[in-house]
Amino acid sequence: MGISKTPVREALRELAVNGFVKMIPNQGIIVSSNSIEDIQEVMQIREVLAVVYLAIGCITPPVGLDLFVVTAITKVPIEKVTKAILPYLLVLLLDLAIIAYFP
Repeated sequence: MGISKTPVREALRELAVNGFVKMIPNQGIIVSSNSIEDIQEVMQIREVLAVVYLAIGCITPPVGLDLFVVTAITKVPIEKVTKAILPYLLVLLLDLAIIAYFP
């Protein structure tokens, strides 16, 4: 495949450090099994991330459906509405970063 052993070995070591695989000396590598609780925790984090992604998507152009609805109802220019929601967008982005990096 044209790949040296060193990057593969380092990647497997990293997976072992994170608990995804078990390295057994003189035998090989075994993929770790996950408990139901581990899988449920990952799915809950993904659900929260999906909600935050959708909230950000609804208030940012070009898809920002909520922006278009607000401008149509209030007759306020989209530029003015976009400037008004910037603090909320920044809070959502900060929330996203916190949830993604510190689950």
